[in-house]
Amino acid sequence: PYSGTFIIDTLGSAFDTVLYVRDFTCTGTQLGCSDDYSGATSQLSLYFTAGQTVVIVVDGYSTSSGAFSLHIN
Repeated sequence: PYSGTFIIDTLGSAFDTVLYVRDFTCTGTQLGCSDDYSGATSQLSLYFTAGQTVVIVVDGYSTSSGAFSLHIN
């Protein structure tokens, strides 16, 4: 709803996460990628413009999977 810098993280997830953000669609330009920011969790700080559409992907490192937490501040 507004332009600004957003912090996206997976803190508190139950597995080793990899986080990435793409512009507009799943095949759009990759805007950022994070692996192991704090232990096995991921964090990105990205600037978005008002009305911008992005796809946020929470993936697992190698074969890691499970319940995850996604925070956007």
